[in-house]
Amino acid sequence: MAQGGAANASTDIRQATGAALVLALVIGANLAGIWSVDYLPTHDGPQHIFTLHAANRLGDPEAGYDRFLRAGMPITNHGFAVLYAPFDLWLPWRTATRIALTGMLLLWCAGGIALARALHARRLWLGALVAGLGFQWSLYMGLFSYYVATALGLGVLAYGVAARRWGTRQRAVLGSLLFLQALLHVFPAIVTGWLLLCLGLARAAPVERRGELVRCAAMGLPSGLIAAALIAAVPGQGDLASAGASTAFAPEWPGLWILAECFAAGPAWRAWPPLLLGLTSAILAWRGWRSRGAEDRGLLLGGGVLVAAAAVLPLDAPGWDLFSVRFLPLGTACLLLTLPLERIRAPAAAAASAASLAVLAIASALWALDYNRTLAARSAPALAGLSADLRRSGPRLALVMDPLLGRPLEDRDALVPYAVPLLNLGQLYATEQGGFPAYTFAISSVTHHVLVRDDMAREFPRYPDRGLPVLLAREGGAPDTPLRRKLLDYAAAHGAAFEDVILWGHPTDADQLLARGFVADWREGGLLLAHFEGCPLALTLEPAADGPPDDTLEGPIEVELGWVGLAEPSRRFRGTIDAAAGTGAGPTRIPLLGAPCGAVWIRARTDAGGTCRGADVDGRVVVPEVRATPELTCTLEPGRGLAASAPP
Repeated sequence: MAQGGAANASTDIRQATGAALVLALVIGANLAGIWSVDYLPTHDGPQHIFTLHAANRLGDPEAGYDRFLRAGMPITNHGFAVLYAPFDLWLPWRTATRIALTGMLLLWCAGGIALARALHARRLWLGALVAGLGFQWSLYMGLFSYYVATALGLGVLAYGVAARRWGTRQRAVLGSLLFLQALLHVFPAIVTGWLLLCLGLARAAPVERRGELVRCAAMGLPSGLIAAALIAAVPGQGDLASAGASTAFAPEWPGLWILAECFAAGPAWRAWPPLLLGLTSAILAWRGWRSRGAEDRGLLLGGGVLVAAAAVLPLDAPGWDLFSVRFLPLGTACLLLTLPLERIRAPAAAAASAASLAVLAIASALWALDYNRTLAARSAPALAGLSADLRRSGPRLALVMDPLLGRPLEDRDALVPYAVPLLNLGQLYATEQGGFPAYTFAISSVTHHVLVRDDMAREFPRYPDRGLPVLLAREGGAPDTPLRRKLLDYAAAHGAAFEDVILWGHPTDADQLLARGFVADWREGGLLLAHFEGCPLALTLEPAADGPPDDTLEGPIEVELGWVGLAEPSRRFRGTIDAAAGTGAGPTRIPLLGAPCGAVWIRARTDAGGTCRGADVDGRVVVPEVRATPELTCTLEPGRGLAASAPP
């Protein structure tokens, strides 16, 4: 008996030593995945970097953030702020980002290994695998606060499992941790609370379960109040924020593949084993439910429900983009960590299992290291303009024509589904150079750290739809196609009203903007930082000399200016005709400021009725090249007028 106990202890020591070595390699690879690149592109990460950077500098007049923003007081979504904001005050933002990511990865690894160890010493190999998945889908999506709160959730569960009896002190600690977790991000707090409930009910005797339910509800009450406040909050008004930036790219729930790839991400050999091992544990427990410990039963039940929820709930919910898959990290991790490795008695089988998990953990971390370096190298040309010696303080518009960085458009074929690495490129340039970019997360008083000032929300220029790159990607993304030129003209017409545009696309895209009247402040290939100057253009209105006097050509007149190929006018001007045609009054000249170069159309209409001679059926006159025709004469004659003119 004593010899058997000593042998088991010796085995546990060897396993712990081996798992510690594997964990050290995994953590080293994870840290290398952060510090071997200057910046790791993520989907929503730039949004959080910019808003916290701006919040730290609202008092800096050179940055210009206070022209558009005021400080917010969110009740949740503080996870990334805790790790990033203090360092951003005194370090370059890219260094602060890497420090914050380091803290996030270490917190995830610590939580995974702590929960594995709390369940059983021989499950450290499973904890090492969880640590090897530190670079996962939610991190590449830039859901930073959600990731931090999820990592803390593993630690909360580890404490709950290790505390075999929940007395008053233990429940107070768990309730406080859940409240802290809800401040970081409320969604993982809800999920963790559910798992703790399942754990408590699994431990309680049948006659005690009603009382345990009440006690668990009391534990979760503080965090539940945050969730209730978030649900009851009035949605932010205005649309200076993109409600999720992924909505243009994300279809409805696409299939079972999402259950693996929206947790671990990566190729099939990396994405599927954690889920399959977790499901294997559930199948084994189904056959021997009573022989499993209460902790395993609680996590199996709770984790199984979470994975099932991810499988049956809608992909998107009101106010929550990519809602269903957010149940996966904690759900899958809990199923995985209940795999009873300690029940493998044969030494050879135990060694083979440990070695397989070690190889998978290390390979998963090394894949992330390679993927991060590849992603950073591909993004470098789009980020090259961050080195430009430019300062901005006004509104900025990012025209990202190629945000996918070479990933396939179809999410099923992508290594990281739904992640569009350069979608929020403008936020990085605004962080580095100042100014306020369109599509910024700054409208929700309960989740955003900065809010758009009410006076600026009304004055901010209109901006184009974010779905343009999807249309380009669906046609293959070829340069200089008719559709691409038209869409770029549509975007540039909006960009003319901004302090500058940040264009990332093909070199032909940059050439097109320059031909349309933008002036380069910095350019390298398909990356262009430019402001709009346009070309001089004036419209002279004069009465028809061969027509009879007509009082419909008298009084106010509106002139619309548009880019050829686009139906909506980009500018409107108002003027006044002082006398009716034929009374000897001179012509009226209206400078059309902000006219683009190239082809434009003009429509002049009086309030009472009157249009330019030679206009088309919609009242428009086309100027093929503004540089060649800077002065345009419109001979007014009675026409359909404003009331009868059909929109183009």
